[in-house]
Amino acid sequence: MRLRAFLAAGVAGAAVVTAAVALAPAASAQANNESFVTLVDVSAQRALIADDVAAFKFNTGGSIEDPAREQVLLDSVADQSTQLGVDPAVAQAIFRDEIDGNKIVQYGLFDLWTAHPELTPTEWPDLTTVIRPELDKITTELMDQIKATSDLQVAKNCGEQLDAATNVVEQRRNLDRLHSQALHHALARVCHS
Repeated sequence: MRLRAFLAAGVAGAAVVTAAVALAPAASAQANNESFVTLVDVSAQRALIADDVAAFKFNTGGSIEDPAREQVLLDSVADQSTQLGVDPAVAQAIFRDEIDGNKIVQYGLFDLWTAHPELTPTEWPDLTTVIRPELDKITTELMDQIKATSDLQVAKNCGEQLDAATNVVEQRRNLDRLHSQALHHALARVCHS
């Protein structure tokens, strides 16, 4: 009788240890996922602000392409990277994709508004005084997240974790197809080895 109780206790104890070991990777994966969720959410904010950028440019006759402004951003990112201890090449690659993702939204909206002028916004914030300061704030937040997730970016399961986080953000922010496409493009080089 005592032997059975001892064995039962041993089996129960082994089950608890096995369950704890099984939960540890899941908890770790969830923590990684949550770390990427913040980075992805900041990137999504950048994709969403592209609507205002597009409205300003479309209504004022501005060009979507602005290589000089893009270079200013990439140079700033390189400087911030050095200060944060992040590889400037990695940060610049991520921001190049962020810029191109933003342009996906702008081109998509330009096409929509050209085909359906009645959908063109009649009001929009100023690019210099409202939109760019918001973009600068997002740039700082995104740089902080690039730093915070640097270990995750080179992990073997980075792609899986990033995809899971992206799905979470797409659902939370209820992104449409255009903004989802831009977000996926913007995150294309977050995982690297």
